[in-house]
Amino acid sequence: MKTTIFALIATCAILLSTSLSFGLQTTFTPGILFSEEYTDNHYRTNNDKEHECITIIAPSIKAQILEKTGGAEIFYKPSYVAYDKFDDNNILRQSAIFSGWAQIVKNFRLDVSDSFLRTEEPDEEE
Repeated sequence: MKTTIFALIATCAILLSTSLSFGLQTTFTPGILFSEEYTDNHYRTNNDKEHECITIIAPSIKAQILEKTGGAEIFYKPSYVAYDKFDDNNILRQSAIFSGWAQIVKNFRLDVSDSFLRTEEPDEEE
């Protein structure tokens, strides 16, 4: 966790310093999501139905760099999922998206993107 925070601070410092020296436009957008979910059939069975309350806390940050001939954007959102009754199912989900583009020549633009998603295993069908 400490390395993630350090990496985020280092990235912000680099983006701000390059913005001042190269005339780039940088944007940082923080966000947070609080969500509550209720289900009356947690295990999705026909019998032995169990109800459950699920709380999701998800901070996020979006950093964007734009210039005349290119740009890049990164979005990161860790989500902590807390179960009320079945707390052994608590998990930290993570989602990250990177995209960038560069106008190489007049009629040629290079777009690059990648995404990462970490979540709990899907329920197996019986």
